Amino acid sequence: MSIESVISVSNVSKSFWVHARTDATLLSRMADMLPSGSKRLHSRSISAVQDVSFDVHEGEVLGIVGKNASGKTTLLRLIAGILEPDTGSVHVEGPITSLINLSVGLQYRLTIRDNIFLTCSLFGMSRQHIRDVFDVILEYAGITDADMYPYQLSVGMSQRLAFSIAVHTKPRILLLDEIFSAGDESFRKKAMYTMDELISSNVTVVMVSHNLERVEELSDRILWMDQGIVQHQGDPKETIAAYRQFCHCSTPNAKHHGSAYKHSSSPPASSSHL
Repeated sequence: MSIESVISVSNVSKSFWVHARTDATLLSRMADMLPSGSKRLHSRSISAVQDVSFDVHEGEVLGIVGKNASGKTTLLRLIAGILEPDTGSVHVEGPITSLINLSVGLQYRLTIRDNIFLTCSLFGMSRQHIRDVFDVILEYAGITDADMYPYQLSVGMSQRLAFSIAVHTKPRILLLDEIFSAGDESFRKKAMYTMDELISSNVTVVMVSHNLERVEELSDRILWMDQGIVQHQGDPKETIAAYRQFCHCSTPNAKHHGSAYKHSSSPPASSSHL
């Protein structure tokens, strides 16, 4: 990993075994885990990420785009350390603030107050610092009663709370997955404004989004994935244009299948694994 890089992903691959049958027993699934020449017919391996390599420099914003099930979220989870790669390596320099799923992470047996103190402390904040930003976190999320429990909140309010906590922990490396779809229109505008402020403060960001206009606007570089493979990475405008062309070509009425596009896209000079 170069001195300037805070995230380095090198030849990373990740696969999952899935069961096609819903009636598969625990014993049959354990049998699938044993070394053998072949797997049972109802199991198959899915390659979520295939031989992916890239670096992210300090203060850089990397956008990741692609269709559903293209490996974007799996890649974020590998960077966050939630998943371990089957092959290759992931190196991260510095603490990570991860918002990969805004619907999870809150402890439902704890009050909102306790959740804020617990989560912020896990990010290394002192109790005094947490007290200083406590009211700001609540106000940002639009919550007036800190003694409520997360299960008493709507899904949208839970997402707002999770996002508010994350952005007030003074993140150095921020991993985001579809944060622009959280909450109502007013909160999304607030989130976008906050993202602009974070980016201007030299935070390193890796974001996944289907909001192509916004990710193109915010990103210094964009990586496009399809079926676990990096199809193109580089200039945001060029990469989004290539991805839009791919989406158009892969519609049922298109004359040419989009998967052929990657052969016409030239990989950036900084990566040899596209």
